[in-house]
Amino acid sequence: MQEIVNDVREKQFDYKPREEKKINWRAYNTAQYREMAETLDFIRKLVDLAEERVAARKRKHEQKPFGRPPVIPASDVLKVLLMQTYLNQGNRVAEGLEILFKDRLGLRTEFSYKEIERGYEDVEVRKLINEVRKLTNEPVKDKEKTFSIDGTGNKTATKQHYQSARSKQHTDQATTNTETDEFPHGDKPFVASVGVIGVKYKLYASWAATSQRGRGELSMFNEAFTDAIRIHPNMELFLGDGLYAKRPICDKVGEAGVKPVFLPARNVTMKKKKVKEWVEMLSWIVDDPQGFLEAYHMRSISETGYSMDKRAFPKPIYKRLPYRKNTVSSLRYLVHNIKQLAYIKHLCKEIELTFSNRA
Repeated sequence: MQEIVNDVREKQFDYKPREEKKINWRAYNTAQYREMAETLDFIRKLVDLAEERVAARKRKHEQKPFGRPPVIPASDVLKVLLMQTYLNQGNRVAEGLEILFKDRLGLRTEFSYKEIERGYEDVEVRKLINEVRKLTNEPVKDKEKTFSIDGTGNKTATKQHYQSARSKQHTDQATTNTETDEFPHGDKPFVASVGVIGVKYKLYASWAATSQRGRGELSMFNEAFTDAIRIHPNMELFLGDGLYAKRPICDKVGEAGVKPVFLPARNVTMKKKKVKEWVEMLSWIVDDPQGFLEAYHMRSISETGYSMDKRAFPKPIYKRLPYRKNTVSSLRYLVHNIKQLAYIKHLCKEIELTFSNRA
């Protein structure tokens, strides 16, 4: 087992790659030139549905609030925040775009850039963000079975580069013979996040974000995995890099009825320590290394998703308050999902893009 793991890590294992997936380029081109219009249409539709679902829960479980309703609906604010994130614009420019796309987004009010700014910390907006996240995953709920988890960092200054900072961190750890799951940081911390993405349709099922220094990637695992399994209870495989190859995490994944697929360290042992999923995973490596690696290498979809987002959102996160930074990170994940639905519409005919107004 240790020999197999070592060969895989040294890239010396004779792995038979999967066949390349065929792409319908005509449909892809159609999706590309319709992307902006359909992304804005999905923003309007999904936020309106999320508002209905949140309101229905309030009517069922909460008393009717006192006083006048808010002048500016949280749904309008979220629509503008998503449009602003998608187009990579600041608050003042977003105020002008709000007027331009008012009919397309179905906005009921007009408001200033200050209201847009306050939306990043609005509790009602955050509730809608969570509801829209669930809605974007609804069409693939019974079709996406394999998910991958990984961490990344969004820069908060122009000269920051996450991959360089991560490489330097790994070099320093190798030199000092230490190991940590902390996110790298310099003069300014990255807005670190962990995302769980479906490997077939590339939709994020969940994510967790933080701008807190010293926070580790593993400390965000429970939140991300728990949210993902709530939306996709029929999940079958859960993939992750060597950082997640630990017995407590295998135990947590196994408790949910999901099979863990993590590449262990070179000095790994078969000691069970009350975690049967650990032994089952390592036995799979020994008995069928090709089958294990065929599943494990789909983990690269996590990196593919992050690469898509780095190109789509090249600007740093300029917000100063931590919770506003975290909201920007969540909005980027959400825009990724909404934009991906616009491509699924044309490239995945087996998916019916219908959404329920019932939570």
